[in-house]
Amino acid sequence: MSSTTEPTYAPGYTTTTHHEFRNAHNSAAYLLPTLERLCATTANPTLLDVGCGSGTITASFAQLFPTLRITAVDLSPQILARAKAHAESAGVADRITFKPANVYDLIATVGTDTQFDVVHAHQMLVHLSEPVKAMQQLLSVTKPGGWLACRDICMRTFALYPDTVRMQAWTRLQIATHDATGGSSTAGASLAAWAVQAGASRDRVTLGMGSWLYASPDERKVWGGTFRDRILSGTMRTTALRLGIASEAEMEEMAKEWERWIENEAGCCGSLHGELLVQK
Repeated sequence: MSSTTEPTYAPGYTTTTHHEFRNAHNSAAYLLPTLERLCATTANPTLLDVGCGSGTITASFAQLFPTLRITAVDLSPQILARAKAHAESAGVADRITFKPANVYDLIATVGTDTQFDVVHAHQMLVHLSEPVKAMQQLLSVTKPGGWLACRDICMRTFALYPDTVRMQAWTRLQIATHDATGGSSTAGASLAAWAVQAGASRDRVTLGMGSWLYASPDERKVWGGTFRDRILSGTMRTTALRLGIASEAEMEEMAKEWERWIENEAGCCGSLHGELLVQK
């Protein structure tokens, strides 16, 4: 049995609509050429999706690559049920196996003799207090010659319009509360270093940067609403109050600023994300 503490997902699963905007094209484009080559040369290749959340990226992989056999794991049975329902609605549930798992002890879930052609983790390491230990586990269940793919945000790269004083205060609040709850606000830029610390050879590690931009009315509604709601309730709010990072009045004003941002047709929010590929 693993002695490592079970990980937690500090933001929680109360708001998942923003996760469900994600698919293979907008969140894992860096991995698609590798999957295309793999599926063209390997019969029934396997992929492990770790921290799959609502499963929209998982199902998108299955739709794009019909020969791919996928195992999807997450810490939360609640979110796995949502992911399975999404896979069923997308018509790919027969090619995805869903299991609860602790990323710090993946072998206990998949078995000592099971390894995958591709191991994928999207926006997971950014939330962990022990990302190198997690990456060791990810590598351990990757086949020799296979691929580990990770994408995580560089939280310090948020760019907003309008760039108001309250938005700047929100950016500082997000970084401070994220780091205080055990995450890493510099995760995206740290991925290659973590991979090497986890045992990967540097000459088999490739790090790139991708981006997200939220600017359309639907995107502003979903993402602005998520950021507003996290200020008004949940871990971000309680952590900020407990540590004196922001007052209730200050957070109320930040929430109102996000409401204004949602309604501003010129409003946009962008960020950079580290994109890691490791060939084992």
